[in-house]
Amino acid sequence: MSLKFDHALVTVPSLAEACMDFASAGFTVTPGGKHEGTPTENALVILEGGSYIELFALRDPSMRADLQSRRSWRDVDALGRRFLAAFLGPFGIADVVFRAPALERYVSMAKLRGVPVDGPYSMGRERPDGVRLAWKLALPMSRELPFLIEDVTPIERRVPSDPDMRRHTNGASAVTSVEIAVGNVPEALLVWRHWLDLGPVPAGDDEVWLGVGGLRVRLYNAAGGRPGPQRLVLSGAASLPEAVTSLRIASA
Repeated sequence: MSLKFDHALVTVPSLAEACMDFASAGFTVTPGGKHEGTPTENALVILEGGSYIELFALRDPSMRADLQSRRSWRDVDALGRRFLAAFLGPFGIADVVFRAPALERYVSMAKLRGVPVDGPYSMGRERPDGVRLAWKLALPMSRELPFLIEDVTPIERRVPSDPDMRRHTNGASAVTSVEIAVGNVPEALLVWRHWLDLGPVPAGDDEVWLGVGGLRVRLYNAAGGRPGPQRLVLSGAASLPEAVTSLRIASA
């Protein structure tokens, strides 16, 4: 089984404003659409190899206050727990996604190895031009772990291959690395290996670097902070403005 880095999910307070901010920063922004199954919408910054940054927003920004006041998430399905809960913390990089063939095999293998995973679940969205997309997701319960995606409709519908959509005047060409805070580095590394079927990797107590699907991943000790993705690094991008770096996106 082979994985490929698919995209990084970045929460933003307003999709329209984020699109303008990224366009002003020299990115080509491709409209996404409204999701089925969650009250969210997106736009894409597609990079040369077909990976992308997903600008991810609530359709109704006022919903964030309701989410933050929730006392229980027991009545929310797995999609909501993964995606709506992403808006509880600060805006910015919130998830890492790998494309996986035979998604069911990863889920079965993970469960046999004791990794709590939900799915596969069906999801989709409709593009502004009316084209409908469909995919399946496998969602680990831990935010220290990435989730997996497998396309049902042709991937070109979800990630257009038009070169003009992948060209950015600021020079951005790829996501090179992501940094993820974890509670315990050796334990997190073991779960990553079990979830993604990775080989042995030497790890220290404070950090470890992994190569997964063309992406460099740093797992490091959260030291009591919030676990999950904390920083995304782009290659080729010129100096980025505060509107972009505030979302924990940096240029190499």
